Amino acid sequence: MIRKLALALIGVAVASPAAAFQSSSPTVTTLGEGTARSAPRVAASPRDKAAWDRFVDAAGGRWRAIYDADTGAPPRIWGSGIPAPGSVADKTVAETFARSALRTHIDLLAPGARAEDFELSANVLSKDGVRSVGFVQNHEGLRVDGGQVSFSFKHDRLVVLRGEAWPNLAVPAAKQTLSSIAAANVAKQWVFDDIGEAGRIEHVSAPLVRAVVLEDGTVRAARVRRVIVRTTENIGRWEVDVTLDGDRFARRQTLMFAGANLQYAIPGRRPTELFPRVNHVAPLTDMTIAGTDVRTDADGAFTFTASTTEVVVRASGRHAFVLNDSGPEASATLPVEDGGTVIWDPRGDEEVDAQVITYMASQDARDYVKVIAPTMRFLDQPLEATVNIDNECNAFSDGMTINFFLSSERCENTGRLPDVVRHEYGHAVHANAVIPGVGAFDSALSEGASDFLAATIVNDPGMGRGFFRTDDPLRHIDPLNDEAVYPEDVGESHVTGLIFAGALWDLRKTMIEKHGMETAVRMVDDFWFATLQRSSGITNAYVEVVLADDDDGNLSNGTPNLCDITAAFELHGIALGYTPGPELGEMIVERGGILLPVSAGEALCPGAEYVRATVTHEIRGQPETYTEVDMARTPDGFGAVLPRSPEGEVLRYRIELELGSGRILQWPNNDADPMYEMFLGEVTELYCTDFENDPFADGWTAEMTQSDRQRNQLEWEWGIPREGWGSGDPLTAYSGTRVIGQDLGGDSDGRYERAKTEVMRAPPIPVTSPNIRLQYRRWLLVEDGDNDQAEIYANGEVVWSNLASGGDRVHHLDREWRFHDVDLSAAAASGEVNVEFSMRTDQFRSDTGGWTIDDVCIVAWDGPSVVCGDGEVGQGEACDDGNQLPLDGCELDCTISPAPICGNGAVEMNEACDDGNTVDGDGCEASCIVTPAIDPNANMLDEDGSGCGCSTTDRRGGAAVALLLVLGLVVRRRR
Repeated sequence: MIRKLALALIGVAVASPAAAFQSSSPTVTTLGEGTARSAPRVAASPRDKAAWDRFVDAAGGRWRAIYDADTGAPPRIWGSGIPAPGSVADKTVAETFARSALRTHIDLLAPGARAEDFELSANVLSKDGVRSVGFVQNHEGLRVDGGQVSFSFKHDRLVVLRGEAWPNLAVPAAKQTLSSIAAANVAKQWVFDDIGEAGRIEHVSAPLVRAVVLEDGTVRAARVRRVIVRTTENIGRWEVDVTLDGDRFARRQTLMFAGANLQYAIPGRRPTELFPRVNHVAPLTDMTIAGTDVRTDADGAFTFTASTTEVVVRASGRHAFVLNDSGPEASATLPVEDGGTVIWDPRGDEEVDAQVITYMASQDARDYVKVIAPTMRFLDQPLEATVNIDNECNAFSDGMTINFFLSSERCENTGRLPDVVRHEYGHAVHANAVIPGVGAFDSALSEGASDFLAATIVNDPGMGRGFFRTDDPLRHIDPLNDEAVYPEDVGESHVTGLIFAGALWDLRKTMIEKHGMETAVRMVDDFWFATLQRSSGITNAYVEVVLADDDDGNLSNGTPNLCDITAAFELHGIALGYTPGPELGEMIVERGGILLPVSAGEALCPGAEYVRATVTHEIRGQPETYTEVDMARTPDGFGAVLPRSPEGEVLRYRIELELGSGRILQWPNNDADPMYEMFLGEVTELYCTDFENDPFADGWTAEMTQSDRQRNQLEWEWGIPREGWGSGDPLTAYSGTRVIGQDLGGDSDGRYERAKTEVMRAPPIPVTSPNIRLQYRRWLLVEDGDNDQAEIYANGEVVWSNLASGGDRVHHLDREWRFHDVDLSAAAASGEVNVEFSMRTDQFRSDTGGWTIDDVCIVAWDGPSVVCGDGEVGQGEACDDGNQLPLDGCELDCTISPAPICGNGAVEMNEACDDGNTVDGDGCEASCIVTPAIDPNANMLDEDGSGCGCSTTDRRGGAAVALLLVLGLVVRRRR
């Protein structure tokens, strides 16, 4: 008799939420001459505007882009689309069109490269109807690591272009060709020098070109061999690049850890039963019946003969097999009855339990993703999982395998946490989903994507419950009133990943409200997978979601869910490049006033349109001049003309824009300094620097003058602003690439230290004018002046400080580069000005970035400039009648008109005409008055019969018209 049995494995916490974890070993690329930037920075405008304009002119329609601040290339361009008939269905048509676009716009997508440098890497039609054609970059016959250009078509239109090549590559020639063995030896020694373990060589590549952006903003490239080194005592998979000359070039740890370090060791309760145990069917699972290996079917069922009384079960099957790092792989001999259920519940044995739970949780994740990506080949291959590794509080994936650590006093065995297993499985899915030459594996994007996968499977944004043996989440992708935002929360890859995970989760919540759970979750899961395929980082994931949502091959006219997508991603600061934000134009000073233009952009979403704008302005120090006026509508947005104020004063102004939703946007967005500044009048530069050259070589000095903590260090530095972890500091200089500032970020958090005073001093500047001013650009982030004081000194006296609110906690938070004018005239009497930028901090830690400074100038203002036509006779003017009319006694250049000379051919003041002679009877008399010309064939009798020929009637072309014509000619000639 043949009997059927359903096999269930118990011990899987199906109700437990997803996990995301803090890396104990961040992935960092180090070099012999500095540290590489971990992620690209985003710029707001193209570096090569001419190339961008050529593209827009050729493509037609409306297009947007984001730009890499370091390379200048646009990682994403999207918009109205370019017709490409047949491109979605026919891969040959798509490739031909893509190659043509690459040749035509190579100067925009890959400046300095040739179209012939790019080799086809992928031509893929995705589930969402997008065909993506990718090309990888070569340089002098060698593959350029990470260099790529790609094109995506939808509805037979080219709608997204991606320029992620390395532009203008300068690769030094190698003096030799390093052998594989020699490269391996250099790589092993470098790893040994760092961690004390040489490791084993896994792979040595053929020569390739490796380029990196250093923290100082320079691009360094070399011909290298890539060596993969595995270490076991200090678990790692090291990707080491060694130049063909045998020098160390770059190294990074590629394992995607999901663990927790001491910062997450929060004490808490230990529940008696942390995870409710629920029976889970075990499909396609290996087992042994009567000495014969068999496998359950898709429903977890199997058959056996009547004589069978027990079966042997294991944690392996068609889609996964679990290895035990601390001993033999687990198995269990269990009784079987006809029609019964075999239950394997090893909860009393940690190491066996870890194998069973890892096996089932990985299958759970695999089955979930299979619905999203049914044709993904990786999902049909057996996954290798290793558990019970002799370490604690961590887990990792190398893109093909997943790995978990033993328990400790602090942490649970990570193989027993389905949250962690699903998270690590997400890394493996991401590594295998990327379309070559189109997307790219980015660690922060992968952390966020893995977080989201783990969360959406169990419908719980609280991740890592049970990691520290409590039911509290280790990390939350939807924290109340504490959303992760770009760029403030950019930092370690797991922290940065929260930005992307949070945006997807917020979109998921919105879609559930509108479409219900099943439809919404499926929709957002599809968006999730689209980003894995085509994104290269969190800053361009938004574009790929919009592309996946598109329904007509035109991204400039919106998509079905554009407004909801934008709202969710904008909440986290990564709706980059799409939202048509307002732009403050350059103020134009004219005789009649000061023109202030505001471009409002075009809104595609209801409530995002700008319906009203006001400008508030005043003269600094003169509160009685405070005025608020409505701005007028213009074709591009709004505009206003502010009254022309006296020179030598500082105009302060603020813009408020009201959206259709009722939301008010205010520029500047800084409660401690809520108005922009503009100095009125021409100044003479006495000393200026943009900090592109070393200021310390130019006489600048920095000093920590007081400190109450031994750990404090001088934080003033010169260099390229880098992403501090949540400090709010700028990502780019105001001009050029370099600035001075306090803790410019990078490997540190970018925030100024507590309990100290430190200053940055400019070199002494000799002055002779009595009216001296400091004019510079600042990005200042400092707590209320009641706590910390950012100050400017001139000759030892405070001339400016941040607002001290008197208890209201109004922090000074610049969110953009601000122009700042400071009057130094009181210090000018000594004949020399000494300027200092100072920061004094109290005993409490700050979460902000302090001073960042650029484009510093010491200038002189020597009095009002002379403006002809302003009605005031200034120095060098003979007259000024307040207008620019000619021939009125005061000329256009404010000189007095000379006495008129009749007969000189010029119509001058009090002359009706001047034909260049003094002949009467020719229409212009000798006295330069007009008389009618005499027609010899005309009847000379006038209407009154006098025959004088002096008609008083209005003849066409008569005296009045002739005068206007003559004056018109004169005016045009004089202009």
